[in-house]
Amino acid sequence: VGEEIGIKLTFDDGPDSRTDTTTVPTVSRTQRLLNMLKNNSVIPNIKATFFVQTHCTSPYGGGVPKDAKHPMSGEELIKAIANDGHHVEVHTGNNEGHNGAYYHTEQVKEPRYDADDDGDKDAVDGDNALEGDLIRAKARITSWTRRVPLLVRPPAREFNDIVQQFYTKQQLTMQLWDVDTQDYTNNDSVVIGNLSTTEYGGIPFWIKKGKTSLVILFHDVKENTVKNFESYLKVI
Repeated sequence: VGEEIGIKLTFDDGPDSRTDTTTVPTVSRTQRLLNMLKNNSVIPNIKATFFVQTHCTSPYGGGVPKDAKHPMSGEELIKAIANDGHHVEVHTGNNEGHNGAYYHTEQVKEPRYDADDDGDKDAVDGDNALEGDLIRAKARITSWTRRVPLLVRPPAREFNDIVQQFYTKQQLTMQLWDVDTQDYTNNDSVVIGNLSTTEYGGIPFWIKKGKTSLVILFHDVKENTVKNFESYLKVI
């Protein structure tokens, strides 16, 4: 996405099956973003990486069913992401999402559970809740996309050496980010400022430091990100 440096666009927390009733009441947020990545006036057919919550059921995630408020299920959206040529990678594998109690640094302390839903808590479920989450997330992504995920991103950047040991055990490489857009603020000036600042964390800052590739963090669950993404592309 730029002539001076390689840019990798990444999106966390989805897929988001919700619609925005005041703007596009019939199309899911993540699907709107997919449409924007494919058809925009800056660089059409951009490919991105989505770190998904494979089993989360509310308010968004792979476990959300299709219903009157959700025109596509979480499963359908994850398949749509892959079908459009984007990479689908691991963010969380539990049913609750990633509030503080479900950060990877907390899950690694919790006992194993029946991650493969076969009625037993045994070795194939992993050594702890985190490994169980990774196992079931990988299995669901592989089943739905026909591609084994290779990357994992810890929620809130919370990880430690023990967490990384289980990433390695499950053949997952941790990928963090260089530029945090802070799009969770739903504030255009904040996002554009974080992308363009010459201070620490902005694209110009890293270019000056000699980096040849950057990973940028967005969230496909944020209405403002989906609505204004083309304007962000112009800054990148």
